[in-house]
Parts: sequence; C-alpha cells; structure tokens
Amino acid sequence: MTTWHHLRPIQAFALLLGGVLLLGGVVGAGAGEAPAPRRVGEVRLRVAEIFSPAELADARGLMLASRRLINAVHIGTREAVLRRELLFAAGEPYDERRVHETERNLRALGFLTNVAVVTVDTLPDGDLVLEVRAQETWSLTTAASYAHSPVKDRWSAELSDQNFLGYGVELIASLGEDEDRSFRRLSYQNRRVFGSPYQCRFDYTDLSDGRTRNVVFARPYLAEESPWALQAGAWDRTFTPRFYLSPAGPAGGGGEGSLYASLPLRERGLQVWAGRRVHRGPGRIWRLGLGLWSDDNRFAVPG
Repeated sequence: MTTWHHLRPIQAFALLLGGVLLLGGVVGAGAGEAPAPRRVGEVRLRVAEIFSPAELADARGLMLASRRLINAVHIGTREAVLRRELLFAAGEPYDERRVHETERNLRALGFLTNVAVVTVDTLPDGDLVLEVRAQETWSLTTAASYAHSPVKDRWSAELSDQNFLGYGVELIASLGEDEDRSFRRLSYQNRRVFGSPYQCRFDYTDLSDGRTRNVVFARPYLAEESPWALQAGAWDRTFTPRFYLSPAGPAGGGGEGSLYASLPLRERGLQVWAGRRVHRGPGRIWRLGLGLWSDDNRFAVPG
C-alpha cells in the first residue's frame, strides 16, 4: 500500500489536481441546473355579484329587497370579456409582472371592482392554478339637469351603460337644449373589436343647426411588453356658432337679435398618432411617439 508521503512530488500534484477538477465538475454541474420556472396550469374566473352574500346578510327589509332586485336584473359580464383582458394563459411561464398588468387592465374597464389575481392551488406536475377575482358594479347611469334662464331654459338628459348586456361595450344616448341649439347624441365604444387588441369609438350628434360625427380607431399599449401603439381619428362638424356683438355696434338695432351674428361653420379634421417601445430597462420603459394633425375650418359667408 502506497501512502501519501511515499508518493513522488509529481504524482502527488497530479492526484491533487485530478481531485480538484472532479470536485469542481460536480459542483459546476449542480450550479448550472437552474430551477425550472413555474408555469400556469389553469386559470379560473370568480366574479361576484354587485352585492355579495355578506352584504345581503347585513341588509333588512326594503334595503334587502332592493339589493336582491339589483342582483337579479343586472346582466353579468361575459366570460369572454374577462378572458380577453388576461395577459397570461395556461401553459405559459408564470410572470408576476403580467399578473399585475392584468389587474390594472381589468380595473380600467370601469365596471369591475375588488380585482385580484391570486394563486389558489398547485397541480400534481407543479403548475400553478390562478384565480381571477372581481366584483360587478352597476354600469347603467343616468343624468339630468335643468336651469331656468330669462332668454331660454337649458336642460339635458343622458343614459349610459359601460357594460351593455355584459359585452364590455359602452353606449351613451343623450339629448338637450340650450340658448344656442338643441341636440341629440349617440355614442358607441368597443375596447376589443372582435376580441382583438384594437379599439373603436363612434359619436354622432344631431344638432338643430347642423351635426357632428367623430370616429376613432386605436391600438393602445396593453402591457409593458407591447412593442407599438397606434391611434387614428377623424371628425366632421357642421353648426352655426353665435358671435356676440355690442348693442352699440353696427349690428345693434335693438332686441336680442342685435347682440350676435351667426355664420355657418364646418370643421373637418384628421389625427394620426403612432408610438413604439425603443428601450426597456430596470424600472423604466422608453417609448417614442409621432403624431400628425390636420384640420380645415371654413365659414359659409353669405353672398
């Protein structure tokens, strides 16, 4: 048997070097094996009604009846409306940043509250089960106003729904009258056209002295990872504004009609804007945008 002190110097050095390399290889192999990233195994949705069971239990009499009625007549948000706002899906790596962005997108809809995305379980293969939690709110609103004036009474009424029939689209209908004109307005906005990341908005207003038409198409930044955004809009407005004058001026001949002059006006315009993410670093994102604006305003001067 050969002991350590009987080895020649060259043999001892070779033996020591071999042991170091062997140990380093084992340690290096273990250090190079990074833990496998957690993955999303399942995504569940749990949307509570406007008034939760706890809120119903606290109510009595007429209050309880009204809360139950509101829950019964309210149309809940469609599942597809919620899932199209999710920035993660089953089978993808779990990304906490995307989870927080999803929560922000759901809150931005305007008709959900108490939004949270939580991990509720783990599947046998280690994948995570995420649950998207939210609570409905009453999305139908009304507004009315009236003001008495010596010249002409002013009034308006509006009915709007941010979540029409649970499809996540906004509808607005309004009408009214003031000293200058009467109006009737319809507006439609869809945040996800056919489930895509594109948005659209249409506005039409019928005026007693003209009309207004607006249309907007956009693709906003939906997440920090969104590489680009785009928006385009156009408008066409025809009306007759009043230009108030002094009663002592050339138009002053007594009476209300002498206080202003009316000239038909048409306003048309086009706006295009585009943006792109140019850099993403720790804690900040750099985006570059460029926009173009063109408008054409013309008076119809009497001949």
